[in-house]
Amino acid sequence: MKRTFTLIVAGLLALTVLMFFAMHAWIEHSVKENIANAKKRYSGTAEEALIAFLANTTNNPEDRTHIAFWTLVKPVNNET
Repeated sequence: MKRTFTLIVAGLLALTVLMFFAMHAWIEHSVKENIANAKKRYSGTAEEALIAFLANTTNNPEDRTHIAFWTLVKPVNNET
């Protein structure tokens, strides 16, 4: 019984760690994709392009929130 409990706990812990790394990779990919999207339309660094995207009121408000705001909140290790 104790061995079964230990295996279940270890399995859940491994699944949690795997999900953490999967979510991190997914968010990192999304951030890089959003930066590339903003840089296609606006010049400058990633931050400048995202701020220009956010400041442009002709962009869809949902896109402005998703692409610009949340991408600016997430720190990026390297620029695309």
